[in-house]
Amino acid sequence: MSNGMISYRYAHAFLDYVHSLGTEETVYAQVRVILRVMGRSRELCAHLADCRTVSHEDKVKLLETVIFPEKLTPEVDNLLSLLEKNGRAEHLRMILLDFLNYYREEKGILAVNIVTAAQDDKLVPLVEQIVKEEGGQQALIRYRVEPDIIGGFLVESWGYRYDATVRTALETMRKKLINKNKRIV
Repeated sequence: MSNGMISYRYAHAFLDYVHSLGTEETVYAQVRVILRVMGRSRELCAHLADCRTVSHEDKVKLLETVIFPEKLTPEVDNLLSLLEKNGRAEHLRMILLDFLNYYREEKGILAVNIVTAAQDDKLVPLVEQIVKEEGGQQALIRYRVEPDIIGGFLVESWGYRYDATVRTALETMRKKLINKNKRIV
């Protein structure tokens, strides 16, 4: 079975499970924290995926250390146990990412990543207002400043990327000039 199908099935089943218990908000918040830390640490991902040398109890302790001071919810603990039992622990990160996406889709939450070259305090409220007016959704905005882009902005949402940065425009122009010069010579 493909990795995408595995994460799809487990994520949907996990979402249905937490719905039946009425704990989806708590689990959603904890999954966000776990994924944030997993994104920063390849070692953590490797330990969580390792079924042979790392015991379930050690994984739970590791995750509880990561999300301190919270205890691991029984739902996430059950998911870990099930994945280990079925030999699917290496798919944990993708399953949790899919869970977040399905939860957000169900709740009408649109995740938007915005990158600008300089801080703009008016941008986040403006994007939230546009998302609410155009799509009737709540916006979950991650905003960061990267001076490397020189100017402009970069917006990512639902797998789409709109790049209006000066850095990209200059790089595109450079490539066109190189290609044009290759034809002349």
